[in-house]
Amino acid sequence: MSKKNYILGLNHGEINSSAALVHGGKVLSGCPEERFNREKRTKSFPVKSIEFCMNHAGIEFSDINAIAQAWNPGAAWDNYNPLISGQRTRREDYFYSIPDNLLNLSDRNVGDWVRMDYSKEFGLPPTYFVQHHRAHAANAFYLSPFDQAAVLTCAWRGETECTTWNFCCGNDVQTLQTQKIPNSLGMFYATFTNFLGYKVDSDEWKVMALSAFDVDSKPFEKKIRETVKLNEDGTFELDQSYYNGAILDQPGLYTKKFSALFENRIPEISTEPDEWHFCVARAMQNVAEDIAVHLLQHLYSITKCKTLGLGG
Repeated sequence: MSKKNYILGLNHGEINSSAALVHGGKVLSGCPEERFNREKRTKSFPVKSIEFCMNHAGIEFSDINAIAQAWNPGAAWDNYNPLISGQRTRREDYFYSIPDNLLNLSDRNVGDWVRMDYSKEFGLPPTYFVQHHRAHAANAFYLSPFDQAAVLTCAWRGETECTTWNFCCGNDVQTLQTQKIPNSLGMFYATFTNFLGYKVDSDEWKVMALSAFDVDSKPFEKKIRETVKLNEDGTFELDQSYYNGAILDQPGLYTKKFSALFENRIPEISTEPDEWHFCVARAMQNVAEDIAVHLLQHLYSITKCKTLGLGG
């Protein structure tokens, strides 16, 4: 196999740290770190996964042309950070503070990725820190059979984005529109996961299973719809008097006003699901799907593309 065009992809610090190796545009191997360190949903750096991918391909680290990480700390350069860049506390902060100060002399257009180069003595290939939702869009498109596609990405959050509308063709991922937190479909779903007594960013699948029960959820559905606004520009808004997941000093994702919508009942994680759980979950699922359809209709209106990719 040619010792060229190897790209090592990393997911580090998120749920299920992992690594993947791409050669000539094809995925050769990939693995989550939990398979090796036996820590469920580990966030540890994927050392063993990297070694597995390289051993599988029979290559050395020096054969890798580039490394890509699916998160871009440079996205924070959209706004000047005086706490870090206004005065030096550690020389290690220069990696962040010098670009941040220099951007004050420019139009502060930071783009979708940052490249870090190393001297030859390091023996490391350049590392690309890619905007999280661009990675979602690329994953959806390049693993599809399409030559071109409209791609919607939704998640709790990336660096600042939670939704993107994209058009992908060939090697180009063009982001047409974005929506930032706190108006997040992922956070909306996580709020109900939290409210129903389950673990956020982990047990959403359980809530989805609860939503499949055939119960009359319309009374709760009507109440949930009143907390969501669908905008003409394809975006949506969550009434922040109900959802406080973007407020970091709050212990939960929902407010007392939110609880009042559902008879002020707050289940514990050990509670056996009953019809109340089924009704809340089904109502939320229906509203979540309506929001998703609203986002997709807007994507079609701005792309007129009938092939679709979804990521997030």
